[in-house]
Amino acid sequence: MDTYLETAIAVILIVFIFSVVAYVIQELIAVNLEYRGKMLRSSIEQVLGGADTPLSTAFFEHPQIQLLQEKLKKFPNYIPSANFATALMDILFNTKQPIQVPDEFNTLFNSWSITTTNGDNAQLKATIEKWYNDYMDRVSGWYKRKHRWLTRILAIVIALLFNLDMVRLTTTITGDAILRSTLAASANQMAQQPDAVREYYTKNLDAELKAIGSKYDILLQNSSSDTIELRRAKQQEEAKVITGYNQKKYELLSSLIDTASAGKLVFGWKEVPWEITDETTSKVRKRSGDEWLLMLLGLFIGAVAISMGAPFWFDMMLKLVNIRRAGVKPSTNDERK
Repeated sequence: MDTYLETAIAVILIVFIFSVVAYVIQELIAVNLEYRGKMLRSSIEQVLGGADTPLSTAFFEHPQIQLLQEKLKKFPNYIPSANFATALMDILFNTKQPIQVPDEFNTLFNSWSITTTNGDNAQLKATIEKWYNDYMDRVSGWYKRKHRWLTRILAIVIALLFNLDMVRLTTTITGDAILRSTLAASANQMAQQPDAVREYYTKNLDAELKAIGSKYDILLQNSSSDTIELRRAKQQEEAKVITGYNQKKYELLSSLIDTASAGKLVFGWKEVPWEITDETTSKVRKRSGDEWLLMLLGLFIGAVAISMGAPFWFDMMLKLVNIRRAGVKPSTNDERK
């Protein structure tokens, strides 16, 4: 029983690690290709009536939005609700030319009697900010669904690149007691610090970039000069954070793959896919039809497993580790309290 449990834990550990690899690569792509900024801009253009409408053009040229951009062609990863509301109200109430307002905002504005008193404007601004925050929650959902295809493609690429033939890996782990116990021990160590491990697939650059953006937004708004220097300093600080993020993630990936190999498993292809080393003669030969089907099945299972995501596999691993602990060392009365 313990052999099967250890094997399951070891296999799930490997799948979990490569699920984290897929997540990290996806985040690196999103950060370095500015997916979030592009998604944010298109979402705001959509709600403002389109990319080339007068309202949309005026919004993106407004100082409240321009101050958030590191350079003219690079859109920020986020826009605070206060900046959005201030820019929108300024355009609609202070622009001489009449601007057509989308129905969604007409409904919002018609619920208030707009006057020049601070109280009314403040109340309207708070309403717009709440609407914007709710809209950004929906945008976050769209972003995840839109890039789900990327997760699936990465799962296939990783399974092929690292030769994650789950049939082969499971057979190898089952037949090697030392390898099995080593991987189970690594899973047990991860289970002892779940919060730190979850940061592998939850922590990203958003919080750090928002903090930098907020700091420089305040400085830019309060500065009557040297705005160019402030923007340059903001660019340099963000570039430094992104470079550090890339380096840390690369080190994390290397460490996780080393953990998964446990000094014995080799990920990748020792021979070309259509050849295999015969265990009896130790000679390289062509794969038979059945061996091809078995390998393809193993790779398919590996890709599907990775696409299910790191959170699913980590929770599963925790449950199995706890079952194994209960079987190996029953809880004392003090531990149950």
